Amino acid sequence: MEPNEIAQTLWTLIDTALSAPVPFITAIIFFGWLVWLAVRREYSTRLNNTESKLELSNARIADYERKLSGASPDEASARIENLEAQLEKLMPRRVTAEQREKIRIALNGTSGNISIGSDMACADAPAFSAGLTSAFRNAGWHVENPSFMGLSNPPTSGVGVRCADPGNPSDLEAATIKALHAGGVHFDVQPGRDISRHTAIPATDAQIVITPRVLD
Repeated sequence: MEPNEIAQTLWTLIDTALSAPVPFITAIIFFGWLVWLAVRREYSTRLNNTESKLELSNARIADYERKLSGASPDEASARIENLEAQLEKLMPRRVTAEQREKIRIALNGTSGNISIGSDMACADAPAFSAGLTSAFRNAGWHVENPSFMGLSNPPTSGVGVRCADPGNPSDLEAATIKALHAGGVHFDVQPGRDISRHTAIPATDAQIVITPRVLD
């Protein structure tokens, strides 16, 4: 029963009581007392329900803080992201179909000779190299896949784009960098691209090396 309805009911009872005999007035007062008890019980129930919900919310918050050692939502999110990043580093690297397509699109309008080499000591290099090779070949590039054993300056990310001059990459080196960015591939830009010409091997316009990642 809403407050305005209660007021209307009580006013009706009072108006009736003023024109009624004493026994009837007593009955009206008794009835009014019953109405007051019912209203009090209703609001008491609502208050108890509200308090119960508040206690449940507080309990959930306390449990949340206990599980996260008191960390705030932002801190908890940062911890989860850090854990996911660590797990990602432990997973074998692959180039997904979506990444290959993004790389191919980013290479539209370009064509060149690229070397995508793999460290033979890197377990996931063959599959990762195959994904990158497919993307560049689908874009019309000629790809060579040499193998090597160790580098004197391996890229920390496990993927290096080696440039003749990292501070001033050539057009095709820049296209390679742009394509890997578009495909969401983590890599380092490094000096050391082999610019010498070899018999029966096309001149290399860009070079990618795949090595084991350096884990934190």
